[in-house]
Amino acid sequence: MLVVVLRVILGLVMGVAPTCGSLWRGLCLVAVIGVAVAWGFRDARTDSSADLTVRWLLTGLVAGFLSGALSWALAEGLGLELGGNGLLYEVTSAASFITLLVFLPALIGVGVSRWRAGRTAVAA
Repeated sequence: MLVVVLRVILGLVMGVAPTCGSLWRGLCLVAVIGVAVAWGFRDARTDSSADLTVRWLLTGLVAGFLSGALSWALAEGLGLELGGNGLLYEVTSAASFITLLVFLPALIGVGVSRWRAGRTAVAA
């Protein structure tokens, strides 16, 4: 849902200030990566014994597919300018990019959380 909200905001901002597009795209990218890292970090702290790789891969796949489909539906139904891509592109290529944007940073957050937990356990 975060990706769809950021794409809608980005589409609206690009209509108002198209010369600042690189800045806004970068900020949206940092927001998605930051949320995924923070969520993965928290997830590893609450469930320290589970293997979170498959959970985060499925989360990324669902997020990618649903954000692509919903963005396409918003662009077609409401006429929002969200890139003008077709449904096939949104649920394949864009979805795979979103999957990586969710999966890899979340696993980095999981790894850092578990590394910190291991260091505090050794120090105590």
